[in-house]
Amino acid sequence: MNAIDTQGKGFIAAVMLSLAVSLFVPFPALEIQLLIMLILVIVLGVPHGALDLIFAKRLLALHTRTGWSVFLIAYLGLAALVVLVWWRFPWAFLLGFLALSVFHFSGDLKGRAPLPLRLLYGGGIILFPAVLHAQALGQLFSMLIGGPQGQPMADALHALAWPWLALSAAAAVWHLKRHPGAAWETLGVAAALTLLPPILGFTLYFCLMHSARHVLRTKQFAQASWPSLLWIAAGPVIGTLVLGYWGWQGLAESGLTAKIVQIVFVGLAALTVPHMALVERVHWHSPDR
Repeated sequence: MNAIDTQGKGFIAAVMLSLAVSLFVPFPALEIQLLIMLILVIVLGVPHGALDLIFAKRLLALHTRTGWSVFLIAYLGLAALVVLVWWRFPWAFLLGFLALSVFHFSGDLKGRAPLPLRLLYGGGIILFPAVLHAQALGQLFSMLIGGPQGQPMADALHALAWPWLALSAAAAVWHLKRHPGAAWETLGVAAALTLLPPILGFTLYFCLMHSARHVLRTKQFAQASWPSLLWIAAGPVIGTLVLGYWGWQGLAESGLTAKIVQIVFVGLAALTVPHMALVERVHWHSPDR
């Protein structure tokens, strides 16, 4: 059993444990859920993007200060552009963020499942929470874009969610024999994001599936040790925290709940665009990843 298989089974075990605990322990208030998400995303989520330096050095052949300076300016410029779109055109930001997430998250199953199952999986990250939690999802969308328009989007997703869940489950069962790991992971993601509250389900998925898998693949790609990965990630993580603090200060007029939603999801979107620009080059040149 390789590291990816072990990580996938660990994620499924975490989902089962979380669902079992939820039968006996009530879900915490939204504010507590958001604080849990903020802490875990910082500790377990941010480092996976911080390793982009490895891909940049390998793919762009960066060996000089000038080269690194140009790369950092372009990387941060793309991130700043995403934040600007959110600031000026929040509705367009939300649509773009959801569409980008489908494509990006489908990469979890790269090399482990055929394209149709990967797309169902990626779309499910967005649609599964709307099956049972459309109102909560609409509340989060509205806080993200700073207006009441989030609920119509959640309602639209709810209309698609049940058929998407049924099709995803059927596809996963169909692929159990040929692609058991990907099939069980799809079912695990569907269970977590459908049955848990949106914030908790996404946190579990993002930290223990998406981020963990990317770190393992980066380790394989770079053939690096864990200490070296920690060392490489340290600087970007600290930089991200500093930028996040500045962003937090700039949201002074928002309430605590809305500030956490905005700082996490706008931050993730801003970092995802330049992150994908690097990672997808590896995917295109390495179909088995």
